[in-house]
Amino acid sequence: MELFYTAMRAKGEDAAVRLVALVKAWPLEWVYPDEKMLLQAGRLKASHRLSVADALVAAVARMRGATLVHKDPELENLRGQFELLSLPAREKR
Repeated sequence: MELFYTAMRAKGEDAAVRLVALVKAWPLEWVYPDEKMLLQAGRLKASHRLSVADALVAAVARMRGATLVHKDPELENLRGQFELLSLPAREKR
């Protein structure tokens, strides 16, 4: 969702659809939220200042024991709860 709407805002719907198709071709495991994951995301959102998308991503990382790779300062509030890898912020143009 976040990939699509961000690309759509920047480049239009056709470009966003192409980008999603490109990413779906990558050798990744797609994770779709179930009730347990949604409740975990709700817990994280209730106790931290997170967007809905960030709460879902964090819930997946926590439940899968995965490292959450990000460049979102909001997610730094979760440091110590599971492994985070912060990427450098993009330079402003």
